[in-house]
Amino acid sequence: MEKLLTIVIPAYNMERYLHRCLDSIIIGNVMDKVQVLVVNDGSKDRTSEIAHEYENKYPQYITVIDKENGNYGSCMNVVLSQAKGKYFRSLDADDWFETESFTKFVQELEKTDADMLIGERFEYYEDSWRKKHIAFPKDGIITGVDLPINKEYWNFALFSRLSMIWGLTYKTELIRESGLKWDEGVFYTDNEFDFWPLKLVKTMRFIPLPVYVYLLGREGQSVDPAVKLRNFRSYQVVANSMVDEFLKVRDVKSPVYEIQVMFITRMIGPFFYQMIYSNLYDKHAIKEMCVKIKNDPFLYKSISGSVRYDGMDFIDAFCNNKWKFFVIKSKCWIEQTRYKLATNKTIRRIFGKKS
Repeated sequence: MEKLLTIVIPAYNMERYLHRCLDSIIIGNVMDKVQVLVVNDGSKDRTSEIAHEYENKYPQYITVIDKENGNYGSCMNVVLSQAKGKYFRSLDADDWFETESFTKFVQELEKTDADMLIGERFEYYEDSWRKKHIAFPKDGIITGVDLPINKEYWNFALFSRLSMIWGLTYKTELIRESGLKWDEGVFYTDNEFDFWPLKLVKTMRFIPLPVYVYLLGREGQSVDPAVKLRNFRSYQVVANSMVDEFLKVRDVKSPVYEIQVMFITRMIGPFFYQMIYSNLYDKHAIKEMCVKIKNDPFLYKSISGSVRYDGMDFIDAFCNNKWKFFVIKSKCWIEQTRYKLATNKTIRRIFGKKS
């Protein structure tokens, strides 16, 4: 039987979570329609052993690929050529699918030929065991129908809430035709999956099912603020890759133009915030990015308008008004110092405050 869907699961040192992830997609009535590719990205724990246990039990459903560590992008590059499904999506090994919704999602794939599918998700907070449904807006969304991609059927708020690996599924051939080659050795390359195939998308379908369960609160996640602060190079590589591609293929009359800008804006935000939270060690890289995004006035306006500090546009200040940027930077430094003083137990004890 032709596979309707390929699911890619990149996994690095995920022995604690992989059982839950794989168990969530072991569903008898959909397994013959789905291909699961687990990529062990050079793990040093039992990740590979666990994955092969499932492969041995479900050889027609699960395939394990063992490779040297190269981060998410290298995993995706390895598997794209091996994907047999009509559609393609990824699942992080510390996340999982909501089983009932996933079953219905696969059944929905038999009814559509849309280039891009947009779904809902759950957010699961590990520290409190709380699960939150991130759903489509109640009004204005046409679900269960293949639609031409135009402004009548989407908006920024919708895509900013429901995009990325949690919500997007593309046709496999569309991804290949787009020329997407994920950057390797860096984080946040899932943003490239969002962005690259958009230029070829002609039709889309909203599927009101919370399939993806996104784990939040795990220490060491790439979305952890402390991890983000250390990963400026990752933001630099991926942001430049996306901006370079955008400037090459952009078409202001295209119905996907504004979605492309939105995806880039979301990715570049942390890149620019780095100049506030660091001591401008990377100011040359930031300056180069400013020059690039000015090539598209709408992109520059979108980024500078959304990336602000204390109500002020610090991107425009950095590029055009050094004194104004100095004021912003000083205010940020004072705020950070206050925070450190307030949270440092030793200092609190010296000043007689309870920790």
